[in-house]
Amino acid sequence: MVNVWFNRTFSSAYHAVNLIRHNPDGTAVTVFGSHDTLDAVFLGACDHTFAEPAVAPLDYVQWALEFCAEHAIDVFVPKRHMAVVAAHRAAFESAGTRVLVAGPPEVLAAVSDKGALYAAVDRIAPGSAPVHRVVETAAQFAVAHDEIAAPGTAVCFKPALGEGGGGFRIIDAAASPLAALSDFPTERVGLVATLDALGSVESFPPLVVSELLPGAEFSVDCLASDGTLVAAVARRKLDRRTQRIEEAPALVAVAEAITAHFGLGALFNVQFVFGTDGPKVIDVNPRMSAGVDVSAASGVNLPWLGVRLALTGSVEVPPASAGITVGRVDHVVRVA
Repeated sequence: MVNVWFNRTFSSAYHAVNLIRHNPDGTAVTVFGSHDTLDAVFLGACDHTFAEPAVAPLDYVQWALEFCAEHAIDVFVPKRHMAVVAAHRAAFESAGTRVLVAGPPEVLAAVSDKGALYAAVDRIAPGSAPVHRVVETAAQFAVAHDEIAAPGTAVCFKPALGEGGGGFRIIDAAASPLAALSDFPTERVGLVATLDALGSVESFPPLVVSELLPGAEFSVDCLASDGTLVAAVARRKLDRRTQRIEEAPALVAVAEAITAHFGLGALFNVQFVFGTDGPKVIDVNPRMSAGVDVSAASGVNLPWLGVRLALTGSVEVPPASAGITVGRVDHVVRVA
């Protein structure tokens, strides 16, 4: 029996829990889940559920260590306070709990900061980062916009730090501030309105201003061990609900270079969008992706392989089946 614990995380972890439980090895797994609320969706897939304490990060680590000891946790998959847990990884592992985290805190911070990430990608895989500037004032934003837009390139921006698509905006000369009050919410904003908003403060948290990439979007789900890529599955996003598993050796090669440079391990995800001159890295998420269940349609169960790798130090990875198109549908699950 293997005991696995997921702390507070995204609802999409529901699928990862089931992939671990229904693993191809037939290994018996008990999954523990914890969250602020026992109504969290992913808890519906767990065998045992717990409410987490509202405490400071270091106190949370102490609680987590006690939780692992009390429930004989073999593998801990942290999302909440991930960096602080990573900093105390040795304490968990000396007590017999493997921690499924992509790296130490400084590595998690480096890949999560898009400015630092793009600078690294420019060095290790030239041409694989979008044209970009990192800005912190309205004046810097105006200069960056004009430089990137000079050849006729569309421009977008997003926070240097952030998850998902939060804060992503496209500069659009046709965007109307009045329409924004009556139409559906949009990610398109006018340049003047943007500069007015940014100019209302002396400085702001770093934004990455970059070329807007017009091509296909790919997500590469990865499993690694100490800087060596062990498995990778690439999926093309066809629309909001449909994706296709594809062979993408060029993308995997860039993911491999990123893995080696940062010394990544465990489960993580690299996102690409194609520009006019090839694929560009737009994000590295140092955690299991929300679409890891889509990747599993290839025959490669990455969440389970991650657990096996953490426990044994090695895994046999089956070949991924490409050319599979997968659609996602919503369904109701009981969570409490």
